Amino acid sequence: MKVNGLPFLVSVSLRIDLVTAEFMPSMTIPKLRAGVERAIRVYQNKGLNVVTSMVDGQFDSMRGTLGSTDLNVTKAQKHVPVIKCKIQVIKERFRAIRSTLPFKLLPSRVIIKGVTYCVLWMNAHPSKAGVSNMFSPREIMTNTRLDYLKHCKVPFGTYCQVFQENQPSNTDLERTVDALCLGPTGNAQGGYKFFCLDTRKKVV
Repeated sequence: MKVNGLPFLVSVSLRIDLVTAEFMPSMTIPKLRAGVERAIRVYQNKGLNVVTSMVDGQFDSMRGTLGSTDLNVTKAQKHVPVIKCKIQVIKERFRAIRSTLPFKLLPSRVIIKGVTYCVLWMNAHPSKAGVSNMFSPREIMTNTRLDYLKHCKVPFGTYCQVFQENQPSNTDLERTVDALCLGPTGNAQGGYKFFCLDTRKKVV
């Protein structure tokens, strides 16, 4: 998947319906294989065995390199339907968020975090295609759930003044920096990520 020319590796589990999206600075076969292995480890760490991975022709050269996981490669010019559908949903949600922001251009880091923000909330609600109508894919895989009072305080892209601790602290330097909210970190404390407009780096 590409968003504004930025490539992402997207995966979906057919029964749990967990969606993952990882930014891929390089789309070489070794980098893609490493990304697929990271996606598989998400399930292995939960004690689940990924038997078959359905992929498009771009991954054909990975056959026999993923251990016990078999690759089911689609025909030429064809895509895996469930992945194609999830990609459309991710792009639709990102476009919806993008349309609410007053900026003409967004830095690449903000776009990347915008995609992961969309995926975060896609996994936060029970899925009709999943195994449970009570527990979300995120809760099934991580045993954690998002809290409205903690994780919905600041919308994505909101301009904020973020506290910074100066060393030494007894100076007349400003104590806050201009930043854009990149969404919640997802931890139990309800922390948030920010994009510092001065340094163009992420602040947590």
